[in-house]
This record gives sequence, C-alpha cells and structure tokens, in this order.
Amino acid sequence: MFDKAFWIATLERALKTAAQFGLFALGTTVWTDVGDVVSTSKAVGVSVLFGAAMSVLTSLASSQVGPPGPSLVGESVTAPPGIVDPTPDPGETSG
Repeated sequence: MFDKAFWIATLERALKTAAQFGLFALGTTVWTDVGDVVSTSKAVGVSVLFGAAMSVLTSLASSQVGPPGPSLVGESVTAPPGIVDPTPDPGETSG
C-alpha cells in the first residue's frame, strides 16, 4: 500500500494542490481587500502549506478505500521511467 509508487503519486498530487491553493491565495489577496488584512506572502505561504497537507491527508485516508493508490476512482498508479514496478500486470500470466 505505502510503496514508492504510492508516495510518488501522493507527492505529485500534493504539489499540484499546493500550487492551486497558492495561486488562489495570490489572486484573492491582490484583487480583494484581504491583502489589507494579511500580507500576500503570508497568505500564499499558509495556503500552500494547507493545500499540500490536505492533499497528503486525503491521499492517506483514501488509501484504505478502493484499489491500491491515493486515488478513489481507481486511477492507475504507475512508476516513473527508470523505476522498476514490482507488481505484476493483471493481464500477465506466469509460466
């Protein structure tokens, strides 16, 4: 369950979510009055950390539901090039 492919997929999701949260916070503080209450850098920093943490926690929670991996919808978890995936392909037969 918590193999290298799982953590790579979880890290990718966390980075994407952190970037989305950061861009949202940047836009919110620049284009609204929120920037008058809290500095833009603090808002973006907190949002990035919160987004990444929530993504990792969601991946960990969903690892117990459905197929292996951080996805709830059965998304395939594949190893990046150069990393040997020890799990056999379901279509392969031994022998």
